[in-house]
Amino acid sequence: PDLGRTMTIGLGAAAAERPAARAPAPPAADMAFPAALAIAERETPFVGRRQVVDRLARRLARVRDGERQFVVLSGEPGVGKTRLAGEFARRCHEEGAVVLYGRSNEESIVPYEPFIGAIGHYLAHYDSTALARELDPELGELGRFIPGLRRDVSTLVEPLAVEPDARRYRLFEAVTRVLAFIAAERPVVLILDDLHWADTSTAVLLRHVVQQLHEAQLLLLGTMRDVEACRADDLVQLLARLGPEPSFERISLAGLDAAETAALVSAHRIGEPTAEFVRILRHATDGNPLFIGETIKSLSETDAPSESGVVSERALSRIGVPEGVKEMIAQRIGRLTEQTRRVLELAAVVGTEFHLAVLEVLTAQPADEIIETLEEAAGAGLLRESDEHVDGFRFSHALVREALFERHSTSRRVRLHHRIGEALELAGATTPANPAEIAHHFFAGRHVDAGAKAFAWCVRAADTAAQALAHEDAAEHYGRALEALDMQAPPDEHRRCDVLLALGAVQLRSGDAAARASFERAAQLARRHGLAERLARAALGFAGRYSEAGIIDRDAIALLREARAALGGEDSILLAQLTARLADALAFAEDHGETDVLSHAALVMARRLGDTRTLVAALESRHTALLHIEHLDERLRLSEEFLALAEDVGERELAAFGLHWRIYDLLEASDVAAARAAHGALVVLAGELRQPLYRHLALRWEVVWAQMEGRVADSERLAREAFELGRQAQARDAETVYAIQLIALRRREDLLSDQVATIEAAIVRYPSLVAWRAVLPLAHLAAGDHAGARAEFERLVADDFAALPPDMFWFTAACVLAEAAALLADEARCAALYELLLPFADRNVQVTQAAFWGSSERFLGLLAAALGRSDAAGAHFESAIAKNEASGSPMAAGVVRRDHARMLLARGRPGDRVAAAGLLREILGAAEAAGMSTLVARLQEEIAEIDGVAGA
Repeated sequence: PDLGRTMTIGLGAAAAERPAARAPAPPAADMAFPAALAIAERETPFVGRRQVVDRLARRLARVRDGERQFVVLSGEPGVGKTRLAGEFARRCHEEGAVVLYGRSNEESIVPYEPFIGAIGHYLAHYDSTALARELDPELGELGRFIPGLRRDVSTLVEPLAVEPDARRYRLFEAVTRVLAFIAAERPVVLILDDLHWADTSTAVLLRHVVQQLHEAQLLLLGTMRDVEACRADDLVQLLARLGPEPSFERISLAGLDAAETAALVSAHRIGEPTAEFVRILRHATDGNPLFIGETIKSLSETDAPSESGVVSERALSRIGVPEGVKEMIAQRIGRLTEQTRRVLELAAVVGTEFHLAVLEVLTAQPADEIIETLEEAAGAGLLRESDEHVDGFRFSHALVREALFERHSTSRRVRLHHRIGEALELAGATTPANPAEIAHHFFAGRHVDAGAKAFAWCVRAADTAAQALAHEDAAEHYGRALEALDMQAPPDEHRRCDVLLALGAVQLRSGDAAARASFERAAQLARRHGLAERLARAALGFAGRYSEAGIIDRDAIALLREARAALGGEDSILLAQLTARLADALAFAEDHGETDVLSHAALVMARRLGDTRTLVAALESRHTALLHIEHLDERLRLSEEFLALAEDVGERELAAFGLHWRIYDLLEASDVAAARAAHGALVVLAGELRQPLYRHLALRWEVVWAQMEGRVADSERLAREAFELGRQAQARDAETVYAIQLIALRRREDLLSDQVATIEAAIVRYPSLVAWRAVLPLAHLAAGDHAGARAEFERLVADDFAALPPDMFWFTAACVLAEAAALLADEARCAALYELLLPFADRNVQVTQAAFWGSSERFLGLLAAALGRSDAAGAHFESAIAKNEASGSPMAAGVVRRDHARMLLARGRPGDRVAAAGLLREILGAAEAAGMSTLVARLQEEIAEIDGVAGA
């Protein structure tokens, strides 16, 4: 079939389209049903649950219409969640759907385990080489988790060396796109079994898949115990948030009813049960299918069917139904040989799954003898051979393992865990164990050797998880390592500091606010023991990865200063990074001169050192220090170097960030054509990188273009979408930019009077962002509060505008104050502001990356008009209109036309009134087209007043 159509993958607010000419998918018959679900074939026929199956079928119908669905089957252990999911999946498979299966284990050894297992199964039954032609970057990411991809596909593109958080997003996108690719041809049913045991990393990946795949033939079918049993808080939060959404459903499974219980008993072929037998059995078991099955197995092992073929309640009275399924399982365990019981009890401490080689080390018995015991347990229905590993075994149900596990005392368990850890170490030569599995056992047995083994293996497990981008798992392992270290006397404080630094790093990557506390503890240790390099790393981590506009982090500033002093003055990569970061941290502090000095020193040192990443950090810091309008030419040179460096080293993410700032610089420089070209490059690059941060940055500029062109509805919609992407990307200035965008729109609509409370709230939240306070006089004037406007204005213009810091907001604030001074008719301030702004007459007023206010000549015109220099004002207005039109901003040009009209009306020369009316009519047409009802009404009033005076 022709598969060369465009595949659209739901990517949230800013959907991305990617052409995908795929190889034909294999026919359904070629897709193996997951072996892990083959339990449905080996056990008795499936009975009951018709209503639930019908509900699932309705969800699948929506999936076939291209709507992703997510259903969770919940209930107590043994109620039949996995069996029901498997039976439904089998029916879907027979109807042509692809069935994938993944499960979470109690020990949670492998990060993202259910997704990796499910995709690994699919890839094992598909032509990976053909798949690589379409999704080679995605498979390159997954290849780090599915080694078979590296063996089977030799042409995979190695991912670029990027930051860990960016790499993790690429991994998440790889999972999402592979699932979308599979679902593009026919429905996919992805079973996520035992979700309550999912670790935080898996929960975060699940959230990403749910958020990104809106329009896909995908049914996510999860099974779990009650929410209270969930290991990951992120999963609980996700399920709570999804609760009201129509694409999500949680189905609570209760026990079987009387008819279903009777059918299940009959399916076991022990005879036809009497009604009283069914009633007593259902009452004793609460209709729990596992409990019913275990009871019937016990009955068949102790009682032969009656000659009449009828099973009565007397049979139950002879075996005595225990109070719970664990007690029933315990009875069945008790009928095993002593040797088999001992082996199973050891295996239960090993885990839900275990390997023969480990039991050999633990028991010192020959393999044949151990296999005999395992065969006896399998014959009793307590074990199954692994579907994935030779000589691997798995308990038939988690409750079987729990019943065996609880037969050990706490003291015995501790020692067994330690022995198992040692056995896994020894068996590692032939059967490599995941470090997390070994760490789990040594940590559980840490009291045996005062945590020595636990510390070493927890650190190794944490490092492995961090390399796998499972930041939350890594943080948990590092935390355990610290706990194990506390048991040692005396504890190694240098090691503790190193672990705290590693812990802080993964917490920072996962967005955990606890990162600062970890770095602070590391700094305290480094300070106490004179560890200068560790103190430097702690300071860099404590200060965070990015500066947020308007935030003055005094604790971070103090720590960065201390760390610089501890390193001394000799050139080093750490010293250059500390210096650049300190300059960033001081960007909105009181002493702006220090920011300039430090950023320059960092750049000079970075050039001497020749380290690329350090040079990039220094260039970024220097660019931030020079965001005042008077340094624009130097910024343009820096951003050009930044982009060239990023291209030379092949760092596309650095290039995207550089393009973002390049657009800002070019707009201020009035080179709008070059800015739009740079934005086009950013859009392409953001699409290739497929990360929320860069899509967020690209979309910010879409908002600016929409504002410039007068597309009000588009501006507001795009601003909301950009804000949502920013929150997803954890862009810390997303809220500030969104607020500025909305204020700019309201100002253009002549609705600034409604924004006084919003602006005042922003001033409280961001006191160092003077631009917010500078807008407040205009808002007060629009609301008719002249006294309030004058008071705020005087606060800002006192002492020759000393309140305006020389940062990126200076130009915006000065222009806004110029408008306020003109409206307040403050001639002295108008004259001072005119001289202040005149050197920048050829610049545009770009309000961060949020709003374009056009040529600064508009504000010079307002000042000149207020000073009575009408001819100069007219020249400024006409120049501003021409520049704004040339920039493709009819919106900004319209604002200036209104200013010009008012100046003409105030001047009153012959012909001025007619010219003013003509200017206002031009604006009116654009305002009507943009749907600015308030502005339209006011313009109509102004025109009517002019026409009325002319008629009189």
